[in-house]
Amino acid sequence: MLTDFWISSSSISVLLFISTALSAYRIAFESNFRLTFPVNELSKKRFILSCFGVSRGSDLQAKVFRSLHIVKWAWLISLNISILLSHVRLTFWDLFSPRTLFNVFLFVVYQQLMAYFVISFVKIFTMESLKLQMPSPYFAAESFLSNKPNLIHALTNEDALFKMFGMKNLRDSTMKDPKERQEVYTLSQPGGHPRNWNSIRDVCLAILRQISSHLEAENVGMQAGNSKFISSLTVGIENPNRAALLLPPTLKPRFLGAPGIPQSKPLSPLAAFLKPYVEKIQAWYFMDPPVITTYESIMAQYAIESLYLLAMNAFKEDTYGVVQRDLAKIATIFLDFEVNIDTFIRAKNLNPSDKRSISSIQDIEAVLTEALCKLYVQYQDHIDTLNLTKDQLDLWELLVRE
Repeated sequence: MLTDFWISSSSISVLLFISTALSAYRIAFESNFRLTFPVNELSKKRFILSCFGVSRGSDLQAKVFRSLHIVKWAWLISLNISILLSHVRLTFWDLFSPRTLFNVFLFVVYQQLMAYFVISFVKIFTMESLKLQMPSPYFAAESFLSNKPNLIHALTNEDALFKMFGMKNLRDSTMKDPKERQEVYTLSQPGGHPRNWNSIRDVCLAILRQISSHLEAENVGMQAGNSKFISSLTVGIENPNRAALLLPPTLKPRFLGAPGIPQSKPLSPLAAFLKPYVEKIQAWYFMDPPVITTYESIMAQYAIESLYLLAMNAFKEDTYGVVQRDLAKIATIFLDFEVNIDTFIRAKNLNPSDKRSISSIQDIEAVLTEALCKLYVQYQDHIDTLNLTKDQLDLWELLVRE
């Protein structure tokens, strides 16, 4: 591609440079610096074949469409630069050459595919997923294997990355392996204590309590700073203390536009056109750090899924009832967490100047709502035996109805 034509044409040089810059930016930041692994690991041969798959929705097809998107934006930027700068304007019409545009497109596709193959091959040939076994409930076996890291070691480890690997292993094991779940439900010998379950329960609930307490503190600060809007949180509620409960969307929507919430002034056509682009730039470079980090969000989702999967399967597999005895505690933590999430989203939406991202909180809420609904359906005949408060029962029933 680096012929005399490319070097002599200023506009094409600008197009090539901007295309490369946009392509490099997408390669560097699209994965959030994380390598992902499938739940079911593939052999090296099958993995390599999957990398070259061209079926609909495959990774190769996605890279081609992404390259088209990159070239489109690079061309638009180059077009504006060529109009504004006189020494580039001399070769303005070169930007409309189909052959040139096709060559730039091939160059971007090459960059995207090379990065994809390099990362994929590094992942398959130099890394393997860490499988942590559930420790045996029997004292003799556990003493014999104590020098090997197990799942409980990972969950209680101070290293954040190792702990996250442990939480992922726990989620995967509780999702698909009845034998691993049985190790959780089994009582330790001698002693007859559910040591594995107690460790898992304490770690998962501690993660959820920490994040829920953080949101609760945020709620107190946000509501104190928005005292003039607090009355809108209690419209139509007989008892203001119940304003924190989830309310049906018809009574108190969670988005701007509800009665009693100040409306923003209509924008001019030009401002309305530029607004999404300005917001994207703000999100990329000037956005305040999120309330809940990506790491905390992942850990919370793993903790919720692990607890509710163990509780769901305990209905048929837990011979000793070790998990069911803690069902009230799990439900209480889940419901309190849901209230704090809901209150935070409502309070944030009452403050248009708060630009912090809530995507990580919404990800947690989606998993949490699903867990509460499935637990309610599974244990609906036994809910009354959990000794929950009336507000908690009302909230739980409301989530299932909604």
